[in-house]
Amino acid sequence: MSRAPVMELMELTELMELMELTELTELTEPPRPSGSRPTSSG
Repeated sequence: MSRAPVMELMELTELMELMELTELTELTEPPRPSGSRPTSSG
């Protein structure tokens, strides 16, 4: 057992939280008229 399910769960939770945070920021923050908005991929 090289990969612990707990670590996977933690990573998943972190990812979900991050996605929720990004969605919240996108909803609350108004879109910038000038310049391309940064992509949070990677």
